[in-house]
Amino acid sequence: NVFFLTIDSLRSDKCFGTTKSAKTTYIDYLIERGVYFTQAISSADQTGTSLSSIFTGLFPITTGLTHFNFSSNTKTYFDYFKHDGYYLCGCFPDHDFFINLASNLDENYAYIYNKLESWKNLSGGIGNSIIEKLKSLKQHEPWLFVIHIMDLHNLFALPEDFRNNEFGENDYDKMLSFIDVWIGKFLKEINLKNTLIVISSDH
Repeated sequence: NVFFLTIDSLRSDKCFGTTKSAKTTYIDYLIERGVYFTQAISSADQTGTSLSSIFTGLFPITTGLTHFNFSSNTKTYFDYFKHDGYYLCGCFPDHDFFINLASNLDENYAYIYNKLESWKNLSGGIGNSIIEKLKSLKQHEPWLFVIHIMDLHNLFALPEDFRNNEFGENDYDKMLSFIDVWIGKFLKEINLKNTLIVISSDH
């Protein structure tokens, strides 16, 4: 199985090294037992454009894909996984880019993105939906579950319980600490012996 989580606005220096102040117990756990890329370079400075590269393995200058120019006919690695018998599932913002990206998946949960006053985040229902989906995916192995969350891009939604210096020096670090707790909840629903965990930023 493959659990692929992209976190909008995630900074590498906030996940690793002596200068970070976020409390990232579960990210640290994955780094200690896996591989951490210290020199990952984004192909673009925009979410959709850079994610297009991640999902196709091609440079934007080659594909012409951007955040506002992504067709459901675009071939992504989802197609290869599907060809090999994987069950494909996604959880994305309801932006056109992600709607097109997820059009060939077996299941997709699109959450509200475009209205800030009703912007869903992990504590607003997305986290529990991901957990429920992970439980149901045990019936569909092997599976690929791809998720893009916006919580770090949405710092005003930091839960009150995390507005404490124990979780970081600023709201960004505190929000990352909050996200890390949810990563821990996801890991509890995943068999780590037969699942590849991938966490990345968009750019």
